[in-house]
Amino acid sequence: MTDMVHFSNPSKPDGERITVWHEQCGGGFRLIQRQPNGETNRCPDRTSLYAATVGLQTALTTSGWQPMLTKLTPRAQHRTTLTGQFHR
Repeated sequence: MTDMVHFSNPSKPDGERITVWHEQCGGGFRLIQRQPNGETNRCPDRTSLYAATVGLQTALTTSGWQPMLTKLTPRAQHRTTLTGQFHR
């Protein structure tokens, strides 16, 4: 699974966000933005994918978008947490 980063902007309406991720495509990669005018950048290798990702993140944060923090719980820890809540 490809990592996705969600960005929100406090000056935009609630719920408006941009999602950024990459996919392998024809021996290279595509850097994808999900937003109203979604853009796709083709990158021939990991080095150019990295450069495009850094450039996109810089452009987004400069224009007021902030990465959203998500709390992910690994499945094994989640199961332990759930089963640990109930005494038998």
